[in-house]
Amino acid sequence: MHDFIDAARRNTKSTRQSILAQIQRHKELLKENLAGMYGI
Repeated sequence: MHDFIDAARRNTKSTRQSILAQIQRHKELLKENLAGMYGI
């Protein structure tokens, strides 16, 4: 039973980290694109 709970927690943690990494990449791309559009 404990293995199942631990596996679920690990999966949730890795999913959360993946989502946070994607958000960071999107922010960086947006910043780069805006800089190019406005000559910043």
